[in-house]
Amino acid sequence: MAKRIEIESGSKYNEFTVSRFSHTERKDGRSLAMWFCNCRCGTLDFLVSGVDLRRGNVKSCGCLKKKNLAKMRQRKKIKQESTDE
Repeated sequence: MAKRIEIESGSKYNEFTVSRFSHTERKDGRSLAMWFCNCRCGTLDFLVSGVDLRRGNVKSCGCLKKKNLAKMRQRKKIKQESTDE
């Protein structure tokens, strides 16, 4: 049996701060503890499994993806403008 690692309210993982325990789900014969987390961007009660929090599989509510995509588009735009000249 795997060692169970407790997550406490107020713990921080990437962009998330753990708010409170939600429930336990059964998936593929395993029990997953689900937690409500608040994202740094202001999104409240985003549901994340404890495993994903600890492993870093989920880093934000989606705000980091949007932020990184905007940065990539900006870099591409700057690069394209410099090659056009």
